[in-house]
Amino acid sequence: MFTKELHMNTSYSPNKKLKLPRKSKYPDEYRMDENGIFLRSSFMEIGLAESYFISPRNFLYMMNRPSDERWKNEQMADNTSAEPITLALAEPTFLDREIAELADNETGRRFDPSKMDDLALCHLIDHEIVPSFKASSIYELPRTVRTDIANSLYSRYHLPRKQIARCMVV
Repeated sequence: MFTKELHMNTSYSPNKKLKLPRKSKYPDEYRMDENGIFLRSSFMEIGLAESYFISPRNFLYMMNRPSDERWKNEQMADNTSAEPITLALAEPTFLDREIAELADNETGRRFDPSKMDDLALCHLIDHEIVPSFKASSIYELPRTVRTDIANSLYSRYHLPRKQIARCMVV
């Protein structure tokens, strides 16, 4: 007999296996594989999902499509009497401000004019920071100094570490 295990991502350890006691109760229609993992077919209507979405690519598109005016218009063009599904309808407890933030984030990272792009950051480094060390190039500074500058930029401007690393050559 195998030990009943349920693989779960947890906040303290993403690879930790949480074991169910051998005598644990779960519905008879739930099936496990030989490793003790519940089979997806036990709790998901796979056939229905496949017939609705046709392909995995279409499923991903539908799950990630923006819920903007175009989506609302497409729903209204279907000539149904139902109200179009929007973020406000899906999240009725959210404030208008929160709905607007969700809509902004749907297309990826929200543009934040207070953040610097690589060009602006490199210009700051080359024309203000490097000259303050009496150097003509970032490459003249020792790696430890560049690392200190990178840490300072991170705490002052809250820029992504990868961006700072690119521009600081660390």
